This record gives sequence, structure tokens and C-alpha cells, in this order.
Amino acid sequence: MRTFFKYQATVVLSALSLFMPFLPAKALVVQPAIQDVQVDPGKGETKFIRATNDDITTQTYFVTIQKFVPKGDSGQQDFLPASDTTGLPEWTYVDQPEITLKPGESANLQVSFRVPPSAPPGGYYEALFLSKRQTATEPLAMLPRLGVLFFVRVNGQAEERLAVTQFSVDANSYWSLPVGFRTTVANEGMIHEQPEGMVTVRNFFGATVAKFPANPDGNRILPQSSHILLSAWSKGAVFPVTGYWSGLKQELNNFAIGPYVAFVTFNGPGFSGDVVKEVRFAVWPWRTMTAVGVLIIALVVLFFLLKKLIIKRATASPKT
Repeated sequence: MRTFFKYQATVVLSALSLFMPFLPAKALVVQPAIQDVQVDPGKGETKFIRATNDDITTQTYFVTIQKFVPKGDSGQQDFLPASDTTGLPEWTYVDQPEITLKPGESANLQVSFRVPPSAPPGGYYEALFLSKRQTATEPLAMLPRLGVLFFVRVNGQAEERLAVTQFSVDANSYWSLPVGFRTTVANEGMIHEQPEGMVTVRNFFGATVAKFPANPDGNRILPQSSHILLSAWSKGAVFPVTGYWSGLKQELNNFAIGPYVAFVTFNGPGFSGDVVKEVRFAVWPWRTMTAVGVLIIALVVLFFLLKKLIIKRATASPKT
């Protein structure tokens, strides 16, 4: 029989990444890092978490839960006090209050959500943490814990409204690719969204030279918050520039030249039709242009020297 816990958290975690495939901390691995849940009011849904002990000793981990809200515009989370168990924590049931794992052993935790019929439609968010038991010699702040983020959607008439508030580049002019793009999307609705958009780059002649996702990491945006989505245009490998020749290699690997215009286009849930923003920038690969200029000058000088030599030979008086 499943047990419902009034969760008491003992460690404050400042931030938890939304987009890592797993979250390692010392010898514990928890997968997946993110769980998406959709459930109707009055219904239930069950998910599973897999925990693996990579330590050389047997370890015991206990379960805690905290709600979270967005913090900043880069996908961080602000975890609410563990004493706030209203809403989603009250609907969450875990089949084990703690788990003991031998070295190399894995186990599944069953997490069930039972949503009351009166639950308002919209998004609800919490993190389930696995933490080690504190010993007499361990400082509380040093205890590691890993978490799984739950994005729960209670189905129904929940307002979905997204707006693209900014589309920009890191600079107006570049020596070479990559060019970094920043797209700020505001979620003014009641449910988290995972917007899908495309960035299209066109050259001076209007030809499309690149097309790539505007949200390559699949970032989720919580209600009543904004998120800066990062994307980039590049053609080849990017490496640190340590001098002229490495810079020239970088420019040739990621060659682009002249003025460009980029468009970002979003549509789908949350958007009222197609949303398009544009930004202009230029790429001037000075090392490549310098090398080409030097080569052209050298060829011109060589041409005139050869021409002068040919004329001199042609007009030279024959020996008698």
C-alpha cells in the first residue's frame, strides 16, 4: 500500500538544471531528470524514477518533495519551503519513504498523482529529492541530494499565451561564425510551454543560407515568467583563437561575409498565429580578407614584374 508523506526538507538547493539528461552527485544517479505529467481532474497518473548507487558502499536515501517557481530568465528554479505542502505535494504519493541500495544496485521509485475533481486546470510544479541520511560527523549543508523535476498539467480550459518580447544577436558585427542569437519568450498563460520556433538567416541577395531551431534545448517556460532561448549559427568546429593563423583557420571553417538578416518564427500552442521577429548583423572575416588582399597584391606585383621582363626581353637589341 502506498504511503503519503508530509515531506520535510533538510537541505536547500539553489538551482537545478532543467535540461540535463541525468543529475550526478557523488555516487548517486537519478533518471530521468524531468518528468512531464498530464492528468484529468479526479483522475490519477503514475511515473517511475530510477536511482542507481555507484558508490562502493551501501547507501540509504530518503525522499523529500518541494514545490518550485521560476527564478530569473534562464530556467532557474526557486524552491519553496518544505512546509508548503498545499496543492501538488498533497496529491503526490510515493511507494517508499526511503531506499537502501547496495553498490551498483538500482531501484525504481513509483510516484503517483491523484488529482482531486475540484483541482483548477493549469500547471503545477515540484521536485522530488533523494538525500542521504545525516550522520553525526556530516555537516547538514554538505549532504548531497538529487532531484527530479515534475511538470504536471491538470487538463481543462487553461489559458495558453506566449509572446516573443526580444530577438537579438550578441553583437552587430563579427569576425567569423558562430553568431549567437537570444530569443526572449514570455509565458503569460496558466500552463508551462515548450515553444518550437525556427531561425532563418538570409544573405545580402535574399538567399537562405541557414535554418536551425530557436529552442534547441527544448526549454520549458513556466507561467508568468520569461525565458531567454539561446541558439547559434555555425558551419564547422569552433575552437579558441590563439593567434592570426588559428583565427584564419576558424574563419575558413566558419566562413561567412557581408550583411545578413535573421528571422525567428514561432507558431503552435500559446501563439496567436505566426510570430516573426528579425535582426540584422554583419560578418567581416578580417584575417581572410587580409590574406586575400595580400595574395592579390602579390599577384599584381608578380604580373607587372613578368610583364616588364617580357617587354624588356622583347625590346632588347640582338647581339651582333
